[in-house]
Amino acid sequence: MSVIRKLAGFTAALVMAALLFGAVASTANAQTSFFVAYGTGLSDGDTVEVFANGVSCGTITADADGTWVGQVGTDGADASDCAAVAGDELTFTLNGEATTASETYANGGTPADAANGISLVVDMDAGGQVSPPDLGNAGLVPSSSAGSSLWLMLALGALLVTFVAGARTAVARGTGSRSR
Repeated sequence: MSVIRKLAGFTAALVMAALLFGAVASTANAQTSFFVAYGTGLSDGDTVEVFANGVSCGTITADADGTWVGQVGTDGADASDCAAVAGDELTFTLNGEATTASETYANGGTPADAANGISLVVDMDAGGQVSPPDLGNAGLVPSSSAGSSLWLMLALGALLVTFVAGARTAVARGTGSRSR
């Protein structure tokens, strides 16, 4: 009887430790590496706005040499609430006018032409206007992995409590029904 109780207690402690460390590990690995967008050949003070699937990721200003550099991604130094994910199309405007340049977002990525960066040429076919953003999910809020993880932890915790209560009941019934 004491072996079964010790085993049930040890198992419960092990499962709880795995749940807690698993939640911490998934949060620690959720850090983002940013896509670094850069280029040359602009005039001092020109502004470059970066879009991920039509959503603005922030504005970058060219320096006196015409060079511009910025990070694209959530919480980037030059980004607002851009939620770019791997595979998203990045487009650019130059002083508010659409350009022909586009890149594919990748965590820790750089432009396809790493030596020269992104070449920004105003798109005359677009009339200098940015096309409306693709709404994709029609305004539905995507679920976050943090919220899902919390619900999974709560469900596993409830299952653990049920398991321990069931084991204790089984042990109590097993010892009470024996006759000596």
